[in-house]
Amino acid sequence: MPKLREPTVTKHRLILIGSGAFGVPSFAAVAADPRFDVLAVITPPARASGRAKELTPTPVAHWAAATGLRVIEIARIRNPDSIAQVLELQADAAFLVDFGQIIPRGLLSGLKHGVVNLHPSLLPRHRGASPVPASIVAGDAVTGVTTMLMDEGVDTGPTLHVVTAPIDETDTAVTLEARLAALAAEGVPDTLAGWLQGTIPAVAQLNEGATTTGLLDRDAGRISATVSAVDAYRRWRAYQPWPGVWVEGVGIDGRLILAEVGVPVPHQGDEHGAVVLVDDLLLLVLADGALPLLHVKPAGGREMSGGAYARGRSEILSGRARITP
Repeated sequence: MPKLREPTVTKHRLILIGSGAFGVPSFAAVAADPRFDVLAVITPPARASGRAKELTPTPVAHWAAATGLRVIEIARIRNPDSIAQVLELQADAAFLVDFGQIIPRGLLSGLKHGVVNLHPSLLPRHRGASPVPASIVAGDAVTGVTTMLMDEGVDTGPTLHVVTAPIDETDTAVTLEARLAALAAEGVPDTLAGWLQGTIPAVAQLNEGATTTGLLDRDAGRISATVSAVDAYRRWRAYQPWPGVWVEGVGIDGRLILAEVGVPVPHQGDEHGAVVLVDDLLLLVLADGALPLLHVKPAGGREMSGGAYARGRSEILSGRARITP
């Protein structure tokens, strides 16, 4: 009896585009899947970092090189030469995660099945550059990851797949992002294959309930006397590791970085914005309670416990320390 010939499997030709660590689990899942042929990995060039100004590759470049995939470094993907370089690869589609650059029309329309993007929020909520911190600051109980087909808007393209995840009350941006990255990787290969094979439709996004986030800067982390303790705690969780949270005011020697804080506790008897020491626990008194300052770091100084910091400052011990409104 003649041996039956195994059916030929047509691989989908893909380009991976990314920069940050969030996309690495999904990229690894796609690269390991026999349904795909990864032609190249596109990422920004290595940047100089640290005092020695050593060139540091992006997390995606580091992963791709270790995996043996072709790495193409592109500083500005909107450049016509860059668009032509990508299209010359003759891929069926591109899969993009955490790239940080606007994708030009020529690339969106030049690939047969477009550019598929992974976005860590439940679109249309938290479109834009910082969806994970925004979900924590907003007090959302649930978030997730949306796989979408990119258009020329900011995260406005039709969706292909959505997966949800709860936000724990102790989640920081670091822990939540890591969990979302792992969760997304579980379903990405099937979603991509379904889209490329025509079995998964693209569903138009609604604008109802849409919110937009921007790039974070240092000022986003300033805690004023007008915010609540709950809001301050959420900001501390959301802005790890960047930009962190800090206060400034009278009796605390300029800017004070809140390196570690605790869950807000009830507190009465002091005005909002007061920085007080109670039973060797440094507290920042705010609208609905007090934020325990477990570890702090003065500008230009070393990190220390809140109690140790307070014991060296007479304004705190005498009850005169205040943060700015």
